[in-house]
Amino acid sequence: MKERKQWFLKLFTLIELLIVIAIIAILASLLLPALNAARDKGKTAACTNLMKQAGLAMTQYADSYNDYMISGTYVFEKTQPWAQWYGQMWPFLTGRQIPNSLAQVTHSPLDCPSSAPTEKYHYNNIAESWIVTSYGWNGLLCPSMGGHNGKKIIGCRYPSQSSVMWDAKLSLLITTWKNHCMPSMFNSTDVQTKLDSRHKPYRVNHLFVDGYVELLDTRSLTWGTTLFIRYLAPYNTYSRYWK
Repeated sequence: MKERKQWFLKLFTLIELLIVIAIIAILASLLLPALNAARDKGKTAACTNLMKQAGLAMTQYADSYNDYMISGTYVFEKTQPWAQWYGQMWPFLTGRQIPNSLAQVTHSPLDCPSSAPTEKYHYNNIAESWIVTSYGWNGLLCPSMGGHNGKKIIGCRYPSQSSVMWDAKLSLLITTWKNHCMPSMFNSTDVQTKLDSRHKPYRVNHLFVDGYVELLDTRSLTWGTTLFIRYLAPYNTYSRYWK
């Protein structure tokens, strides 16, 4: 009788253990989505903060160069990273010139934490080099694309609606255009293919001329006047939006 009682107690303890494990598993399944959502929100907030810092750097650059916007270039391509838009912005973000390919940069001020590894541009397009950026700068601000000598901030008629930087699918640009990381948006197809919806659900961060940063849902972006102003304002053909 005594042995039977001991066996029952052991069995009861095992059942209790299994119940506890089951409860923990249920709680974990309930909490993990919430934890993942909180992590994603944290990354989105960090991305927004990085863009705001870039907006301040953009304004400081304009203050130093007679109100001209950061433009970037297609001309130097791979050999002159300092001539690209991120090279022009770098001193105003960090207080020093953009490092060379051998530098040990642990974190770039232009690298969105929500971006996939394939959407990150490495210095001089060398995979073993450090990550420079995961953002795209409006390619129409480049003189060779817009057919102008540069744009001044004061000339922008819609500074709160004209975007200069956004979450971009750099993998589409790096292969074709080496390292300029400057997407140009000319139609609805470009909107769907060049914007990187890295923030859930289907959202893309945008930096505007006035320094404001906004998350936009790509599902609601339909081509029209609003998108003309947002992406095509610097282009010479649409000088009514930007002198």
